[in-house]
Amino acid sequence: MLGPISWSQGESMKHILIGICIVLGILLLIGNTQGDLITVDDSGGKDHLTIQAAVDAASNNDNIKVYAGTYAETVNITNKDINIYNNPGDTVTVTGGGGSTDWGFNIVDGDGLWIEGIDIDDVIHGIRVESTDGIRIEYVNITNIDYTGIRLKECSDYWIEHIFVDGTNTPANDGYGIYIFSTDDTNGDNMWGDCRDLTIQDMGKSGIRIEWHTGTGASDIVLRDILIDNVGENGFHIKRSKNIRIVDCTTDNTGEYGVKLMNCAGDASNPIEVWESDCYAHDSYAGGYDNVGEDWDKNYYEGGTGDYTMDGDAGATDTRQVQTAYDVDPWP
Repeated sequence: MLGPISWSQGESMKHILIGICIVLGILLLIGNTQGDLITVDDSGGKDHLTIQAAVDAASNNDNIKVYAGTYAETVNITNKDINIYNNPGDTVTVTGGGGSTDWGFNIVDGDGLWIEGIDIDDVIHGIRVESTDGIRIEYVNITNIDYTGIRLKECSDYWIEHIFVDGTNTPANDGYGIYIFSTDDTNGDNMWGDCRDLTIQDMGKSGIRIEWHTGTGASDIVLRDILIDNVGENGFHIKRSKNIRIVDCTTDNTGEYGVKLMNCAGDASNPIEVWESDCYAHDSYAGGYDNVGEDWDKNYYEGGTGDYTMDGDAGATDTRQVQTAYDVDPWP
């Protein structure tokens, strides 16, 4: 027969009950952060016929699963942390809404947004992202675009991975595969980014352009495993920036340079670095790497092939600078 619960037993029971309440609270919180599942199918039978309708109905942390189809719409997302992805195995294509500012996705203040497996075709601009932290875009094909594949303005902590950009319809003198920039050098703080496993081709201007990544807190942008082919100007065009790492990248069939730096702020602590990359210039240009306004000795290069001449600084001839302080690639 059990006797009365002693003080110590009561305290133990109270602690157990408190622990159970904490666990239940955590489970409830996890359930809430996962959000609801919203489904889209343009042929009917799901929650919505358009991606935009699903976005409008979504709350933060909701998941939007899109079934196979062609969605003739521009998806506008403002101030929502949601996940949008294709039903596994289905081909989902967004073709924009038409007009001179036609985007596949137009995102503002989409902190934490995730887009996966949604292709974009035959638009003027692929994905526009502004004032957003923590966005992830992956496994997206952006084809037949007239201007920019992905444009990031004043964003930080972003992942752009497993992307194919084809600017077949890009007019002469226009179009970047990826364009990353701030409005000036005070807005680049904490603008960390990771772009990897990208193929960019047939752009009217440069494959990747980065500008004004110079704020006091502007941390690394890593560009890794990127192929840029057949672009009108430069493979990588980096202007007024620092802390850029180009690793295991290849440029070919460029109209100008493989890598072009303009007035960059790199130094021994905040360099522009090229590692194990093969970046070739057009035959009519001096070499694979061009630097305007800064000396090459503030930026460092290791491995790979290509011409390392500095066309743009008067009197410069041999401009290959090798950073010997690193024996191995320090940016996995």
